Amino acid sequence: MAYVNHDSDDAIRAGIIKEIDLPEAAVKVLGNSPSDRINTMVCDIIDNSWVCSGLIAPKNNSRPEIKMSPRVLKATGILRDFLFERVYNVQSGLPETERARQVLRRLYDYFLKHPRELPPEYLLHSDTEWRA
Repeated sequence: MAYVNHDSDDAIRAGIIKEIDLPEAAVKVLGNSPSDRINTMVCDIIDNSWVCSGLIAPKNNSRPEIKMSPRVLKATGILRDFLFERVYNVQSGLPETERARQVLRRLYDYFLKHPRELPPEYLLHSDTEWRA
C-alpha cells in the first residue's frame, strides 16, 4: 500500500509519468490524489478488518483477517502493475541506471577493502555480515 502510493507520487514529481497516465480503473476506485488513494486504502482495510478488533463475531466461524475489499485490492493491483510496466522495469534499462550500479559496486568494493574509511555513523550498526 505504502510503496504503490509513494512510488507513483515520486514518479509523477520526477516527471517519469504524469498524473493523467495513471490507470483510470485504479484512479476511479482509489482517488485522484496521493492522499485520496492512501485514505481509500486505509479506510478500506479498517472497514474490512473490523472483525479483528474482537468487537464483532466473525461470519461463518472464519478466521479474522486484516484485508482489503476485492474491489480496492484489484485497483491497487492495477496501479502496482502499471508502476512495474511504466516505472520500475523501464528505469532499470536506462543508461543512468547502469552507471549508478557501477558507482555503487565500486563504493561497495572500496569500503569492503577499507572499512575504516566508512563514516562513523555507518560503523554504529552491529550488523557485521557483508552483503553483495
